[in-house]
Amino acid sequence: MQQGLQKGLKDSIIEILELKFGELPEEIKAKINSTDDIEALKEMRKKAILIQSLKDF
Repeated sequence: MQQGLQKGLKDSIIEILELKFGELPEEIKAKINSTDDIEALKEMRKKAILIQSLKDF
């Protein structure tokens, strides 16, 4: 169940960032995909929604 939540959060973070900024650099995808902490992923999702520039991520 936790793996499903992790995957859903990772997918939503990537989707949000791609909608806002287009194709993502591999290092950003790798940073997201290498994070397994649920709380850290939730913070990343909030940040993805709020940032105005990809460099702020």
